[in-house]
Amino acid sequence: MKIVFLGRLAEQFGASHTIEPTESWTVAEAISACAGDQADMLTAPGISYVLDHEIVRIGTPLADAKELAFLPPVSGG
Repeated sequence: MKIVFLGRLAEQFGASHTIEPTESWTVAEAISACAGDQADMLTAPGISYVLDHEIVRIGTPLADAKELAFLPPVSGG
């Protein structure tokens, strides 16, 4: 599965990674696998989880999804 980090998260984690989740994984397990001890950055308020182009919750199963993206809040001027 492709993991994509957008905005300021890409600066911290890089643009993308690949993980091999099991069928029972949720977004939460993917966060642990790709962020390790920095998982708090991906569970901070305002972070959106986008599974195959659909916004989901942290407990959503990954099932057979192809991509999980992390979208930080956007601030504008």
